[in-house]
Amino acid sequence: MARAQESHVKAEEAPALGAPPPSDLLVRLESNLLYVARLVPTYPIYAPIFERLEREIMNEKAAQATSVIERAERLLR
Repeated sequence: MARAQESHVKAEEAPALGAPPPSDLLVRLESNLLYVARLVPTYPIYAPIFERLEREIMNEKAAQATSVIERAERLLR
């Protein structure tokens, strides 16, 4: 019989109390940014991808910082 796997989260990986959990998209974007950052010094052709990831991260953080209601109202103005 298969045993259920337990999920262990390291203390440094756990979000701070009261802080909203990062979105999966934000986690993936930041991970990809780090990966591309390692490439850019050797392969500058990846610089536009690095810049795009930076913009996407800023946009995602801004979206998380405001409520859905505020964004909807801003859109309607």
